[in-house]
Amino acid sequence: REMKRTKNILKEYSDNLNAIVKERTQELEELNKVLLTDLEYAKEMQRCLLPTELPKDIPVSFHAEYFTAERLSGDFYNVIKLDDDNIAVYIGDVSGHGVSAAMLTVFANQNVLQLKEKEESSGEIIEPGFILKTIYKSFNKTNINEDNYILMLYGVYNIKSKSFTYASAGINVPPYTIKGSGEIIEMNAKGFPICKLGDYVNPFYDTRKVKLESGDKILFYSDGLVEAQNKNGDIYGQNRLENFLKNNYYLNPDDLKVAIRNNLFNHIGYGEKLMDDVTFIIMQV
Repeated sequence: REMKRTKNILKEYSDNLNAIVKERTQELEELNKVLLTDLEYAKEMQRCLLPTELPKDIPVSFHAEYFTAERLSGDFYNVIKLDDDNIAVYIGDVSGHGVSAAMLTVFANQNVLQLKEKEESSGEIIEPGFILKTIYKSFNKTNINEDNYILMLYGVYNIKSKSFTYASAGINVPPYTIKGSGEIIEMNAKGFPICKLGDYVNPFYDTRKVKLESGDKILFYSDGLVEAQNKNGDIYGQNRLENFLKNNYYLNPDDLKVAIRNNLFNHIGYGEKLMDDVTFIIMQV
C-alpha cells in the first residue's frame, strides 16, 4: 500500500511537472518571439543609418560592402556630400556585438550628422581632427559603460585639390592608397580611441592629408576583413590583403569590390559564419 501510494504521488508530481514545463516553455517561446521581432526592428533601424545610395555624378566614386556577423552590427560607415567640392567619408567599429554595439553605432552616426548640420549652417568644413575631438567629448558626457569604446576614421575628400584630409580615432587597420601605377601605400592611422577616459586624457587628433591623382583609389575597411578565419583557424590577414591589392590594383572599383568579397569568402568558405562584422569602402578619384 505504501509503495502504491508513493507511486501515485510520483505520477501526480510528474504530470504536474510536465504541465509546468510545457507552460514555461510556451512563455519562453512567446518572449523569444517578441525579442526576435524587436531585434529585427533594431536591425532595420540600424540599416536606416547606412547610406542607401552613395554619391554619384561627381569626379570621385564610392563602392561599399557590409556584412554582419549577427543580426546587429558593430560596424558603421557613411559617405556624405558636404557641398559641391567636399565629401565626407567615415568608417568605424565599436566594442562588442549585439544590441549594445548597435547602440554605440547609432551614437557615433548621430554625432557626425549633428556636426554636419553645423557645417551646413556655418558654411565651413570642420577639420576631421576637430570632428573626432568633439565626439570624444560628447562620449565622455554620456552614461555609457566604461568598457565600451569606438574606433573610427573620418576624412574629407576635396574634389578641386584632389586631396583627402583625415583623422583617426584609433582605427586598428590602416587604409590603403592604391596608386594607378600599382603601388600600395599604407596610410598612417594612429590615433586615440573614443573611450571613457575624459577625466584623465585630453587627446589631440592629428589631421593628415593625402594627395591623390586621377585613377588613385583608397580602400577603407574594418578589422573583420583581415581577422576573418576559416574552419582551420587561419586568418585572412593583412599580408594576404596587400598581396591581393598588388595583383588586382588595375581593376575598376566595382570589380575590385566583388574581387575582394570573393577572395574573402574563398578563404573562410562560402556559407561559413563570420566571426566579426566586415565592412569596406573603395573610393576612386
